[in-house]
Amino acid sequence: MSYSAVLEALGFAPDQRVVVFSADDFGLCESSISAIDDLADFGIVSSASIMTPCPWFPAAAEWARKHSEFSVGVHLTLTSEWDGYRWPPQAPRSSISGLVDQLGYLHQQRDEVLMNASAESVALELQTQVQLALQQDIDITHLDSHMYTAVRLPFLYDYLALQQLFDVPVVLWPLQDRPNIGMQPEELDEATQALGLLVEQHRAFLYDRQMWTRMAPPAADVDTVKQMLSQLEPGLTRFYIHPAKDSPELRRIVPDWQCRVADYEVFMSRELRQYIARSGIQTVSCRQLRDTIRQLYPKM
Repeated sequence: MSYSAVLEALGFAPDQRVVVFSADDFGLCESSISAIDDLADFGIVSSASIMTPCPWFPAAAEWARKHSEFSVGVHLTLTSEWDGYRWPPQAPRSSISGLVDQLGYLHQQRDEVLMNASAESVALELQTQVQLALQQDIDITHLDSHMYTAVRLPFLYDYLALQQLFDVPVVLWPLQDRPNIGMQPEELDEATQALGLLVEQHRAFLYDRQMWTRMAPPAADVDTVKQMLSQLEPGLTRFYIHPAKDSPELRRIVPDWQCRVADYEVFMSRELRQYIARSGIQTVSCRQLRDTIRQLYPKM
């Protein structure tokens, strides 16, 4: 599936720069929900990815039901990386192997998942997380991977299979464009080859590129984001952030809280909104992409 065909169906020309502005970690904590509430009204960010294993998932799901015009996907989560705030898998414990640590939570590090979890257990967990979102009456617009764990081999095959299973696009991009995904050269070569075959098999399509704001100091500011956007090339870009409003809970949970607050403040900036409007950058939502893909490539 060609992303250019999808953009053409949406009325965009080949030389246009088209961006999905999306927010990760929706439902991580309360301040991620209140941030999305503001950002959705402000208008730059059109999509968010919800974390079903997190304690604030029910509240985030309630928000999604009340704001059905906003694109909400599932941020497929196989790790629980923080020290004082953890979450367990969602599939039945008796049905999974190697997904949890000694305390019963998802592993903190991606490499621990790769070393211990069976592909079958990962596939079941991914499917369970999507089903939980559907049970909450979320009109899922996309699926993506927290910390990129689900796009690592051997899990990549089951990640792509979710699109055919649930008729919802999975987020994919040229893997070599994100070197810190953790793949060694041999795995990257194999995954890239597999991706080419699986994209066609599963009716998937690739974003042209991904961009993201830093999660380590110095935090993003308006000028930094404007500079990033000024360098965009034609095609479809997914620009994702991790917004949250400042709160005692956020400061207690994550050491990168300042970067998350900065993401929120930057994308609530009138200066940035005006820059995007003047720059010629076109925006699109995950819902528009999903609906167009369904029209162009009906489920078999």
